[in-house]
Amino acid sequence: MIFSVSKAPELARSARVCKNWSDPALDELWRDLQSVFPLLQLVMDSELTQTASVGPADLEAVSIALADVDWPRFCSYAKRVQVLYFDDTFFQDSALVEAICLHHPYGPSLLPRLKKLDWFTFQSSPSFIPFISKDLVNLDLQLHDTDEAWIKEIFSALRHRTLKLKVFHLDTEVVGAVSEAALASWLEQMETLESLELPPYYLTERIVTAIGAFPRLRTIDLPFDGPHYQYNDTGFLGTLPGGSFPSLVRLTLPATPAAARHLLFNSPTNYTCLTKLHLYALKDIGAHQILAFTQQLAGRCPMITDIELALFLKPEFRSQGASALPIEVLESLYSCKNLNALRIGHPLPLKLNPADVENIAHAWPQIKDLYLCCQPDFSFSISEQMGTSISILPVFALHLPNLQRLGLYFNGQDPITFEGHLYPQFQFVQLQTLSVGLSPIPMTKVRDLGFYLASLCSRIPNIAFGYFSWLGEMGPPDDVGRKTAWRDVEENMAFAMRVKLAGKS
Repeated sequence: MIFSVSKAPELARSARVCKNWSDPALDELWRDLQSVFPLLQLVMDSELTQTASVGPADLEAVSIALADVDWPRFCSYAKRVQVLYFDDTFFQDSALVEAICLHHPYGPSLLPRLKKLDWFTFQSSPSFIPFISKDLVNLDLQLHDTDEAWIKEIFSALRHRTLKLKVFHLDTEVVGAVSEAALASWLEQMETLESLELPPYYLTERIVTAIGAFPRLRTIDLPFDGPHYQYNDTGFLGTLPGGSFPSLVRLTLPATPAAARHLLFNSPTNYTCLTKLHLYALKDIGAHQILAFTQQLAGRCPMITDIELALFLKPEFRSQGASALPIEVLESLYSCKNLNALRIGHPLPLKLNPADVENIAHAWPQIKDLYLCCQPDFSFSISEQMGTSISILPVFALHLPNLQRLGLYFNGQDPITFEGHLYPQFQFVQLQTLSVGLSPIPMTKVRDLGFYLASLCSRIPNIAFGYFSWLGEMGPPDDVGRKTAWRDVEENMAFAMRVKLAGKS
């Protein structure tokens, strides 16, 4: 227990105190390796490990050094390694690893007890394979500047080596039928998987059908925000047999609302345990399409607790246009009584009135995170009249005092007045973050606005302001002025909160 919180120099000293301390201290010291070089330095000179990939003469020097290695000593350290972060950028030639494997006398794995491997590579050879152990449960592959033939080689090499794997993450820009088939063939063996992250291209019918039958799979994440990610328009989102994904709890899905309906709701026996859904749509986000999706979501997944809908148009789809999100979308989710987090991103701000807030509080009294269109797309025309009046915050404090994070876009037309009272009857009790995006400052002084916000909080919240772009667009023309103004608001709020808390004490 003491060793688990000690740093490397302390562990090294502890290992030399006595025999009883040595093994546990060394176990902790060697448990996580941020580089492969400490291992290599057990079998050869450190300078040699850095230059061994240059030419044949260096490789010959490596072979000579390996002939006299104390392999029992190497094994005594290697068996302690459970986590390895392997970046083979330094290995310009995989012959170095191959030479070590040729001389290694203790079986096919250099690290027989490795449980987690993060491997980052620009190479065209699967030199990470000798580090994989039969006990590996977590594999993170980041494959860059590669081709389909190499992807096929990697997953062919992985077959029958990762039968205990629970967590798999793949990041690659490589796409095509050959790589998709190789990945699918390997995944079909991975019934032990509990968490999976893939580029969206690989959400194909064959792969989805295979992983849909996994009894323990609880999490699927598909990244959506990288400009290099491609989609498989022909194989994307096939029809699933009934009973698919029996244990899935969390799903991150880059798809249009219509495509998501097709994948999620074609059978009432699919996704029966789903409680967290994050949907990212980059086109086809008309109000009727969104509403049809949320209505079915509420009907099929009434126990859902966490919903995130990022509904933004990529530049090539902006001609589709956008209209403000109708309040009926929220109303369609009111039957999800266990909801504690709802985050909706949309090109245009949402306007709420006090009755809407009362209805939200009645439907979701325990909600903690509520973000409603607080970061609009300024490539559309966003006038100062758009958004919710900041005077609605006391209504939120009255009906949802236990909110922890609230995100709204405020209009710049409705003034507020601070009357000098820092202790109103209704305040936010647990508010940690108020996200305002780049809302215009309402028609009031920044000092009064800061004091007004302080009066509504019983603790100092963070004001999150700025343009956190989904797709890389610019903010409003006066974005610098808005950021400066909100920074001044935050400073005035913090000052008033210090006065307020001092008065309470």
